[in-house]
Amino acid sequence: MSAIAELCRTHTPLAEEDIAIIEDIARHLQFIADISQADVFIDCPTGKSDRAVVVAQAAPTTARSLYRSSVVGHLALSSNEPAVLFGLLSGLPVIEHRGISQEGTVMQQNVIPIKNGSGATIGVLIREQDITEQVEQEKRVELLLETTGQLSDTLLGAAMAENQLPSLMHEGMLLVDENDRVRYAN
Repeated sequence: MSAIAELCRTHTPLAEEDIAIIEDIARHLQFIADISQADVFIDCPTGKSDRAVVVAQAAPTTARSLYRSSVVGHLALSSNEPAVLFGLLSGLPVIEHRGISQEGTVMQQNVIPIKNGSGATIGVLIREQDITEQVEQEKRVELLLETTGQLSDTLLGAAMAENQLPSLMHEGMLLVDENDRVRYAN
């Protein structure tokens, strides 16, 4: 008996025909992981709406994996990976959703439902990529925008107080009051 079949029989309500479909897709996981340069998983429903079980995993050999060890047999919880549970419950794909990996890394997921011959969702195929650097860059840009706004407010306030606004500006500027009347133009 395969490890996937054993996990499915132990933790999921899947029928034998559904397990065979999951095993067939799992045979291709390594190719998918390598071509997409991402970690790839198959999660299956446990019968509880807030958790799924990881039944297959492939780490890319063409990029760095998000994981130091296997998470096969672990639970995927809706609190960390809502896209997985949404995909399982709705049967709809979820593209470029952010979540937290089993090891606590910020990642982006694509979740594609796996359906049986009658159209029932029996699992999800998941592609995960580390976006830690992207999230850090977004935070730096946000901080830069906030700092730039504060600096602009400070300079504008100082210039207005000293009536030296024209010397600070190299562009045209209009100051409009709350009644949309132009109060200053350089």
